[in-house]
Amino acid sequence: MSILKINFSLFSSMILEKLPIKTCEKNFLKKLSPYKALEYRYSRGKLRSFLSSILEIPPLEIPLIAPPGKPPKLEDGLGYVSISHCKHALLI
Repeated sequence: MSILKINFSLFSSMILEKLPIKTCEKNFLKKLSPYKALEYRYSRGKLRSFLSSILEIPPLEIPLIAPPGKPPKLEDGLGYVSISHCKHALLI
């Protein structure tokens, strides 16, 4: 079994810190390994930013339920979303 390795050296901690994630998502970070926490913060922050630009809703107001290891869900009838990632790539 190979382990997914995304190169986060391209993203400074300052950039990752600015990605919009909710308090409940920040709490998930505490339970993840350092690498998985970076992956989670990046994917959820980028997902919120992307959806915000499409739905014209502030990123932290997107009704997104996206715990680690589970498929993300949009509430309030806003449709469906999926995340796929591999080394050096994130597809929303």
